[in-house]
Amino acid sequence: DARNLLLVGRTSEQPNFPTNGANWYWDGVWKTPWVWAIYLAKTNDTAFVSQFFNDTQTQFGPNMMTIMHTDFLNQLDTDGTLKTSFDNDSSGKWSLSNYSALIGLAAYKYIATRIGQTAEATWAQGAYTSLHNSLNTVIGNNQTANAFSFLPCEVTRPDSANRCNTFNDANW
Repeated sequence: DARNLLLVGRTSEQPNFPTNGANWYWDGVWKTPWVWAIYLAKTNDTAFVSQFFNDTQTQFGPNMMTIMHTDFLNQLDTDGTLKTSFDNDSSGKWSLSNYSALIGLAAYKYIATRIGQTAEATWAQGAYTSLHNSLNTVIGNNQTANAFSFLPCEVTRPDSANRCNTFNDANW
């Protein structure tokens, strides 16, 4: 039932999805191409993945091209990393959200390559490289300014300045 699960899962990536008390998170959107890439790698079902790569069947939520070309680009901040989100149950520029976007871009490139969308694969590689380089710069600046050498919870602030300062916070 993987095909059905992929399509039903995609519906939850709509920003107006009824979460029934749960929160909606951007990092989940970036992971959508990843599950499609796993499906493609395991099944080699290029026909199905191609059919829904850039489809207009809105009952299934945004397609992968919309997720990457609209949602991803709209979430980029001026420093090249993702904008502030609520992905850690509080407001911040979370490292995990940016990591999830890197996973999504890598998966998107894999899918585009496998289904013969070479221009999309090239775009995804450029977007991945740009985000990765921005993260290295912004996190490096954060580390230098705040005298630490570990991967912080937020890309722009030390862990002492957010909820990650609490050692037993399950969100980090």
